[in-house]
Amino acid sequence: MNKVIQLAAAAALVFSVAAPVSAASVDLNFTSGNSGARNSLTYAYGDDQLTVSGLSGVNSGSISGSAVQTWAGWGLGMPSEGDHRISNENVSVQTGPRPWQRENQRQYQMVLFDFGREVSLDSFTVGDAVYTNNNWASVLAYTDTAPLTTLNGQSWSDLLESGFSNAGDANTYDDVTRGTPRLVEGGLTSQYWLVGVYNAVFSDNPMGTYDEGFKLTGISFSTIDVSEVPLPAAAWLFLTGLAGMGWVKKRKAKRDQQTLATA
Repeated sequence: MNKVIQLAAAAALVFSVAAPVSAASVDLNFTSGNSGARNSLTYAYGDDQLTVSGLSGVNSGSISGSAVQTWAGWGLGMPSEGDHRISNENVSVQTGPRPWQRENQRQYQMVLFDFGREVSLDSFTVGDAVYTNNNWASVLAYTDTAPLTTLNGQSWSDLLESGFSNAGDANTYDDVTRGTPRLVEGGLTSQYWLVGVYNAVFSDNPMGTYDEGFKLTGISFSTIDVSEVPLPAAAWLFLTGLAGMGWVKKRKAKRDQQTLATA
């Protein structure tokens, strides 16, 4: 009987093949409504929730959280004294105690998307950009298996050493046009994605170092699901047959024992 059970288990493994992966595409638009400056914004999709927050930091300093906001018709940006875009503007940084001890550095801003589950970021669309076309962008995905901790206090250069990967090389997003979805390359999937104006810290490419900025008008992404596949009818017939064989074998053994006992 034990052998029959083992055969049944083996048959179940044979017939219950790995479930196929299905993907559902989702489009989110950031151009409706004025949210006001928030530490984070949330968007529901299906049974899940996207959380959007901002990050900002100069190239040689540490990253800190930054508010995010939507402007009706214009898209998602980061409130500031300037144009409220996600930007990489040149700023003067105090490097010593003396008033003249300052130097120009580039302050990079990026948006952190937490989808609450693993997704493939398919494209992003920019609006209210400095340039009609030829905007530059950077896109990264968190690909480590360890839980993502806070990014505050880290430097931009730390990110590639702590689980983030470039979604495409330095030349991938060098001609981003306003209003035209830009496909995300690299074939990565992640719960956490970073999207922003070109950040030279992630590349040795000297281009894209002028003051740039844009708002995000929307993103497109695909969720990844593994659905259960029921055993086909043939498998159930096979397993039923095995069980029947076991019952017949057990009954025969019992009858043989009774015959020996009465002999």
